[in-house]
Amino acid sequence: MYPFFCYDDNLILVRENKSWDEALSFCRQQHGDLVSVPTEQVQHWVNRRAQSASTAHVWMGLRFSCAMKFWLWLDGEITWYQNWAPGNDTGECGRRGAVESGAGQQWVSLPKTEELNFICSKCVGEGVCDSAVKERRVLRMKLTANSALNMNDPAVAEAILQQMKVKLADEGITGVKLRWREQSDGKIFHRVEEEEEEGEGGGV
Repeated sequence: MYPFFCYDDNLILVRENKSWDEALSFCRQQHGDLVSVPTEQVQHWVNRRAQSASTAHVWMGLRFSCAMKFWLWLDGEITWYQNWAPGNDTGECGRRGAVESGAGQQWVSLPKTEELNFICSKCVGEGVCDSAVKERRVLRMKLTANSALNMNDPAVAEAILQQMKVKLADEGITGVKLRWREQSDGKIFHRVEEEEEEGEGGGV
């Protein structure tokens, strides 16, 4: 049976049950991408589409990065605007973001193998597909390395960044810009004794 589409503005509700990966492939082949929700206004449009769904939840283009340990949209943007149902924002590997089609229409974290309706964006890089809200996030990291390795050698620091980018790419996440943040003394990393909790590592 051919799927039923609801068109409104740049969003398309596909009333066919697919896993998150299948929904992503379908959107990219037929329309543009799974929808991103960078603002409350876009959330309102998504809610209107989701009300016509035949499943209790509807897939969005939101995924949890196992490498970086936080939620990202498909374009690599961090979830600045959030509408999580209580207890759903922690995330774990293999989880993807969906929106409730009824009730409070909040976001929920579900296994990517769940088969749901989904919302595609008809455009790429403009309109609702383009996130005008960008966020810089600083993460503290604790790395374990060979004691002979100079962690503040620029070549070593760059190699670590490249490994992190590869891990993100393996998860299908691109567009994330990573860089080390120097601390007040000009260094990126500080060696930490077991009893110390401060100065664990550089920020990205």
